[in-house]
Amino acid sequence: MEQDMEKFNFERNLKNWLICVTVFITVTMVINGLIALIGWEGDETRFTEGPNRLPPGWIIGLVWTILFIGMASAFWLLASSTEITSRRKAGEVLAFAIFCLSYPIFTMGFSVHFLIFCGNLLCIVWSSYLTGVLRDISRPASALMVLPAIWVCYATWALITPAG
Repeated sequence: MEQDMEKFNFERNLKNWLICVTVFITVTMVINGLIALIGWEGDETRFTEGPNRLPPGWIIGLVWTILFIGMASAFWLLASSTEITSRRKAGEVLAFAIFCLSYPIFTMGFSVHFLIFCGNLLCIVWSSYLTGVLRDISRPASALMVLPAIWVCYATWALITPAG
């Protein structure tokens, strides 16, 4: 009986995780599709003379899709907990994910350099903050939340460093 209960809980949890990831990914794909449709891939963003080290827009979109899978997983880990502190932190992870989704909009299609740098800095700081506060609550969620900071640090470096 206990094995059946564990299997049932595992299947229920897996189903809930898949639903959570599917929602996050669907929203991300819709946003990425709109960005591509509008032409806001960021390929024209220049902080350097000549080309920079950023990968093509489709790679950036793919990386963010993977990062959103991580954020969805962190959200799910926290939201499915019975502890109130974990659930509150799930809300913070969700707010961070919404911030990341809105980045192309508030940078006006990656065209306002000041907003790009401010957005990158806020993303790095917020992701790092979540990594720290989640460490004692859920180490897996903490590990997943450090990934956006690492990516945005790289992307910021790649944006301002000339290729070649």
